Amino acid sequence: MDCRINAYPHYVGFDDINRQSPNFIFIDIDSSTFKTDKEFWAATTNTCKNILKSLGAKPTVLWTGNGVHIYQPVEGVVLEQESLFANFDQPSQTFLKFAAQYLSNHKSDTNNNPAFRSCLLRIPGSHNAKCVQQQNNGISDSSTEIKIIQHWDGLRPGSNNVIIPFDEIITESLKSTSSKAHDMTIAYRLFSYLSLLPIINIDKRPRIVYWKKRRAYHAGDAICHI
Repeated sequence: MDCRINAYPHYVGFDDINRQSPNFIFIDIDSSTFKTDKEFWAATTNTCKNILKSLGAKPTVLWTGNGVHIYQPVEGVVLEQESLFANFDQPSQTFLKFAAQYLSNHKSDTNNNPAFRSCLLRIPGSHNAKCVQQQNNGISDSSTEIKIIQHWDGLRPGSNNVIIPFDEIITESLKSTSSKAHDMTIAYRLFSYLSLLPIINIDKRPRIVYWKKRRAYHAGDAICHI
């Protein structure tokens, strides 16, 4: 039997105003988008490593019959209520898509766009109906069963004071002046940092302090402090 549940409640807002924090990251990696199994499993492994490095947690990993689903709960905040994102359109839902692509090194299935109303999770022990019909002649067996590859370690980044170690991204990008396009690179990397930062508990976020140098930059000088 094909069975899925939504990671988010049906009610997420009122009068077109979002009240739901993006507190569950869903990454779908489809094996059919890779040339070899080796490339597919390397992408899966690297995604788990990225989550461990960036968030300090080990996610649930499910085999779905034609790929993997990766589930990572986090302690989120409603981005619409943050001044930094106040002028963005649906920043909380946008974060779900951003996180899936960012943490998977853009290996996440682009046809799967997680949103509050369509973040559908598969249930271990159930069967993937698509695999049953298209790959197994309508027969449900172990090849179509949803299996647990890795169990969630129980850590929800934010509640355990995990600090996202992206300060090097900002530091290195600010140092880079080798290209005329370095300003856009800085903007992109800084946005990446700030986009993931809100999942940390507000009272436990690292503070970013910058100061101007009156003299030219020399190797070893601090240009920012996290």
